[in-house]
Amino acid sequence: MKEFKQKVSVTLDCSLVIDLKKQAREEGRSFSQLLNMILKAYLASKKEVQF
Repeated sequence: MKEFKQKVSVTLDCSLVIDLKKQAREEGRSFSQLLNMILKAYLASKKEVQF
């Protein structure tokens, strides 16, 4: 089943946005796709550490 998306609004440091957009462009992804990947990986790593 396809996962639904929800729009959110966040405030990020300008330098972080510039770096993330550059990374996304280099990988051929959208800014949103890259953020989703990064956040999912972060949450997965947190779950692995917890017992």
